[in-house]
Amino acid sequence: RLDRQTALKALAEDVEAQRRGEREIADAEKQLVVRKQRQEALDSQLAVQTEMLKADREAWEQGAGLDAEREKLRAQQAKTQEREAELRTLNALLRECRTAEQAVLASQQAYLRAQDAAEQTDAAYGESRRAFFDAQAGILARELAEGVPCPVCGSVHHPAPAQAPGHAPTEGQLREAEQARDAAQQKAHAKSLDAGAKNAAFTEKKQQLIAQMQPFAEQPAYENAEAQLAVCEEKVRQEDADAARQLSALDAQLAAREALGHSMETRQKTLERLTAEQEEQRSAAAAAGAGMSDPAGGGNHSPALRTWRHCSSDPARNCLHLRHFPQLCLPNRKASAGKAAGGVGKAGKRPPFRSSAKIIKRTAAARSIIAAEQ
Repeated sequence: RLDRQTALKALAEDVEAQRRGEREIADAEKQLVVRKQRQEALDSQLAVQTEMLKADREAWEQGAGLDAEREKLRAQQAKTQEREAELRTLNALLRECRTAEQAVLASQQAYLRAQDAAEQTDAAYGESRRAFFDAQAGILARELAEGVPCPVCGSVHHPAPAQAPGHAPTEGQLREAEQARDAAQQKAHAKSLDAGAKNAAFTEKKQQLIAQMQPFAEQPAYENAEAQLAVCEEKVRQEDADAARQLSALDAQLAAREALGHSMETRQKTLERLTAEQEEQRSAAAAAGAGMSDPAGGGNHSPALRTWRHCSSDPARNCLHLRHFPQLCLPNRKASAGKAAGGVGKAGKRPPFRSSAKIIKRTAAARSIIAAEQ
């Protein structure tokens, strides 16, 4: 009776250990499901992050030539600004040409006026000179006498002696007229020289303007210089505005590329973290799966599972149970159970009830026995 009570107590302990083992297995299965779900979520996140990183890298590589393109545009913009400066210089030179042209016209007008004055003074001097010499002839004619030789021509006959004019200039007046004529001629000559110098300066500036307009106009013309330069200025302003817009767009693209680089770094770190977590989850899931594959076998288990495994595979304990409770022997294992009741058997062979399914069946039978005994 004591042995049967001892066997019943041991059987009850085995059943309790099995219950605890079942609870721990259920908990472990839940954790395994959670781990698998987490692993699936990690796999999905890794796939998404990998694709996004790939797309980011492709976008990054596509922007590899943006820096060179920006430098090219900056050089083009600098050249355009140089052309704008050259056009401003040309406009200033054109204004100088127009001023010089007006100066030439004014100097030519002044020369013409001086030339007219010189011609008038020369004519006045000529009249005064003729009048003066006519008066001198009249004076000599008054002293002529018939038969006396003329002091001018030597003739002794004087049929038509010269008559003295009524208003003949004096010698002093004739000298003044001569001086006025000379001064007018000198002034006209000076005005001529001034007009010539200004015209030469104007011609040089005009030639310089036409030469500098060659890069901007196919057929530069001084008469239409303002219109031609205005067309060039509008074209250069448009080119500068286009370059500025393109540079602004490139700066925005480069800023976006820089932000993309930072995003790629962050995404790479996220991938590394997810990969490490994925490996950790796989290792943990593999360990948990290995431990649950045969709770009656080896492996690292909790104390309850180890107790269950020990109780289910202990030959002496099994023999005690089968001796007092032969109904624990499964139908297709009675012979093996009878041998187990007599001993462990050959060395190296495992005792009966070593698989999880058989242990569960055996435990169910034990529960029935315990319920009946109680």
